[in-house]
Amino acid sequence: VEAHTYYADGSFSFTRHSQSRGYVHFLTHHETGFYTDSLQYSNFGEQHGLPTFCKYLYRPGVALRQCADLEQPGPHGSVRNVLVAQALSGFRAPGEWPPVPDEGVPLGETVFITAGGVLLPRGLAMEEARDRGATEMVSRMEVVPLEVPMPPLDGPLVTEIEAFQREMTAWASHYSPEALDRMEAQLHHAFGGTFGAHGDGLE
Repeated sequence: VEAHTYYADGSFSFTRHSQSRGYVHFLTHHETGFYTDSLQYSNFGEQHGLPTFCKYLYRPGVALRQCADLEQPGPHGSVRNVLVAQALSGFRAPGEWPPVPDEGVPLGETVFITAGGVLLPRGLAMEEARDRGATEMVSRMEVVPLEVPMPPLDGPLVTEIEAFQREMTAWASHYSPEALDRMEAQLHHAFGGTFGAHGDGLE
């Protein structure tokens, strides 16, 4: 099982080889009770067919919502958990929460939803779900307390992020903020997303 560790300073580390370290670029609260984020990878890695500058602009996002604790049998009792929603095209977070009842997403599982709001049968693989018209997925994940709230300041995660940030800042200094926004939107579109503002689901 892949574990995602988020620290109090916004840095993160996942237990996979690439696109696994970085920081939260932004976090937005929505009035309907969920959050959307955008992640900046510090180890984007070489991606076949993509220009080098994509590592600065590919910022995937998800929507997430904290849920009531689940009561589980056994010594651990209740389990803290969150629901995480993700679009299957583009890389920006969904702008609206998918029409899925909380009880329809078991702990540790993922369900798929079509553009028309139809919940597909549980147990589908990603490609099969896409073939059946899925446009979004929702997962329920367990949340466990951090062993330490912050990564070591002189540790490899912080060192890598600081080096990447200096590199990205130097690159971005050649462009206006408006041009950078357009470039990111175009990259999102190249991955299948639609245009619009960040996180509104209309990119």
